Amino acid sequence: MGQWEEYLEKIRNNPRNARFDDILNLLRHYGFHIRTGKGSHYVASRGRYRIVIVRENPVKIPYVRQCINAIDGVTEEDSDE
Repeated sequence: MGQWEEYLEKIRNNPRNARFDDILNLLRHYGFHIRTGKGSHYVASRGRYRIVIVRENPVKIPYVRQCINAIDGVTEEDSDE
């Protein structure tokens, strides 16, 4: 298991302490394009996945779960190819 997979597991097991910058780095690693939205909102997109994340520390659990689900979906699609 690589560094990024270990970090993803760490966040999956304890989503309460996920920091905003760490979530963005994970999303970038898995190929998501990050852009700023309105105010403190950021949008991460890749293919059919589009996630809106609010910049705050720690990131709220529903946003963390959305990110994890999107990363899981992307890795599953990549492994099918």
